[in-house]
Amino acid sequence: MRAYDLHVHASPFGGENSAEEVVEFAKKLGWSGVALCCSPDSESFDKQLKILDSLKTSDFDVVKAVDIKAENLQEFHKTIDSVRKKVEIIVVSGGD
Repeated sequence: MRAYDLHVHASPFGGENSAEEVVEFAKKLGWSGVALCCSPDSESFDKQLKILDSLKTSDFDVVKAVDIKAENLQEFHKTIDSVRKKVEIIVVSGGD
């Protein structure tokens, strides 16, 4: 069985530990991979995605994810359209 955590935050993506530390810890737990969430609002969004690409190995999967906090439907659609082709998982919270 393959085990993943599909909503993880790491520094500089909003978490306390570095992405490398998160990956190493997940490997120690025996997981097959993690989905590291980036912020689409960050000026360094594309750079963050490149970091995630560099962490993926043949024996451990790093899934590119984005965490969206939408205040309204228009903002939701605008953000989704801007990240849809860049990430594999979109996590959404907020709104009505």
